[in-house]
This record gives sequence, C-alpha cells and structure tokens, in this order.
Amino acid sequence: MDKGKIKNIIILVLLTVNLFFAALMLVNGAESRSYAAAAESSLTAALKSGGITISDSELLSQKSVPVCTFSRDKDRERRQVSSVLGSAEPSDLGGNIIMYYGKNGQACFRGTGDFEILMENSAVSVGTDPVKTAERLMEKFGVGLESGANAQYAKTGGSCEVTALCSYKDRPIVNCSVSMTFSKDSLLLVTGVKPMSKITESGSVQVIDTATAVMRLLDVLKNSGYVCREITGVSHCYKLDASASGDGTLTPLWHFSTDIGDFYINGVTGKEETVTQNN
Repeated sequence: MDKGKIKNIIILVLLTVNLFFAALMLVNGAESRSYAAAAESSLTAALKSGGITISDSELLSQKSVPVCTFSRDKDRERRQVSSVLGSAEPSDLGGNIIMYYGKNGQACFRGTGDFEILMENSAVSVGTDPVKTAERLMEKFGVGLESGANAQYAKTGGSCEVTALCSYKDRPIVNCSVSMTFSKDSLLLVTGVKPMSKITESGSVQVIDTATAVMRLLDVLKNSGYVCREITGVSHCYKLDASASGDGTLTPLWHFSTDIGDFYINGVTGKEETVTQNN
C-alpha cells in the first residue's frame, strides 16, 4: 500500500475518533443538563412541600465554592505596605505583630489579620468618590471590597467614613471589614480585618452541594419553629478563621435570604452559622 493511501486512512481514523469524542461530549452535556434540571425540580418540590416558594428556581442551580487556606507572606506584605506608605521599614514587636514606618505614615499588622494604617502628608487624596478610593487602596493589599450599594458611607462635617466587607473573588467575607476615615481632602486612618496575603484554594476538603444545603436549611427551619414562606436569594460568602500565627481558612457559607431573615449554612459541616456582619 502506498504512503498516500496510508496517510488518508490515518486521517480518516483520527477524524472518526474526534467525531466520536465530540458526540460523547454532547451526550454527557445533555445528560448533565438533564440531571441538573431534575435536581432543581426535586428541590423546588421539597421546598413546596414545606410551604416554601423560591423567587427564582435558577437560584438552586449554583455550584459549590472551594475552601481556601491562607498564610502570611511577610515579604509580600512589606511590598504591599510600601506601595501605600512609601519604602516601609518593618519592626517586629513579637507575637507576630509587625509595625511598618514609611514617609507617608505608619501601619501595624497582626497575624490574625487585624491591621491599622495611620496616614500622613495627605498621601492619598479623597478624590471625587471615596468608595472608589477605598477600593483602589485595598487592591494594593490584594483585597477586594464589596462596592456600590453594599458599602456604607457616612459623612460628618468635613470628614467622611467608608466601611465595607472584604471579599474574595467577589464573594463577601462576612467577618472581615475595613473602615477608612477621610478628612475633607485626604485619607487619615484605615482599620479592619483582612485575610493574609497568600490565599490558596483547596480541592481536598469536601463541600456540600446545593441540595444538601437546602435540606440543611429545611432542618434548621423545622427545628427552630420559624415559619418561612419564601426564599428570595441564594448566594455564597466566606467566613474567616485565623490564628495569631498568620495561618487560617476561608470557609464557604451558603447564604439564604428569606422573608423572615438571613440564614447561613456552613459549606463544610452543614451546620447553621450565626453571622454578625462587621460592616
């Protein structure tokens, strides 16, 4: 058999294999969508049997988010602080507490994530939008902030204060908030709690899915005696657990908004979490 025919046969075999796998992916995708639709329908029925409606059934199709671990990277932290204070010199106070001194002010960072920054020299101007100024500043520390309507803004005389929850990948961290105090012209003080600078997503910790979270919610409502009639929102958030060593965890929570209030289900343990948002 000549080489041309052999080449054509090989091409035909490869094409056939590719078509087979493409068809298999389409079938698997259709089966996956069918399974998701059936699960969504079952959850809606389970809620309905408990006298609960949901404003949008698509809220039940959300996927779980991973547990994250974090640690303190002091070199990275120094670079981040220097981007705000200028070239910052650290002073170790012991107990994993570090003071930083720069031309634009001083800062104190603890292993638990608590921190304070005292600004000098009008280094950061308030700008036309204090909330946006706060967001840009925290970006330098690798931290997102809930923005817009979720940030609190208070003005007193010639000063103002912006308070917002920290976030990771646009999901709020319910017990981490940052407050910034501005004079008429510039930033004066930043205080708050944030996760350490080095965050890693962990795939080794199993996280409960939507169906399990909904069933846990129904158990909570049943055992508490609360009468819930409607779920108006389903979303993800995180809770920070930190130690003085600088190591810690961001644990995902399922957040259910209902007609009688907010409920939080731990994404790892499945237990209800009591959350007091710091903003």
